[in-house]
Amino acid sequence: MSFIQITGFALMAVVLLVVIRRERPEVATVLSILVGGLILINLAGPVVGVVRFFQNLGQRSNLDLAYVSTILRIVAIAYLTEFCAHVCKDAREETVASKVELAGKILILVAAVPVFYAVLETLSGLLG
Repeated sequence: MSFIQITGFALMAVVLLVVIRRERPEVATVLSILVGGLILINLAGPVVGVVRFFQNLGQRSNLDLAYVSTILRIVAIAYLTEFCAHVCKDAREETVASKVELAGKILILVAAVPVFYAVLETLSGLLG
């Protein structure tokens, strides 16, 4: 799906959701989550292309692929956390949204530990 198709789909969905929300807010919330999921599914192809690009870039530059995959994992955690938190906010579950955001931040920190360790090892090798 191109950007124009995605935005067109999203705008049509929003118009439909506004109409539905007046009579059946619970149905509108579920449909809103489904629309978001459909948009994410349609982005899977381009995301795979970006992942392959970064993997190839890592191989060409002789970077350890573990670092490239860690960075990609961190980006994925950030995007999925944001998506999930927005879904929670759309459902008026602010408390759950804040816990999802906190969990995402903690998972990013945990995923980044090997990269921090490698940077510290490199720095200690350069200095000592």
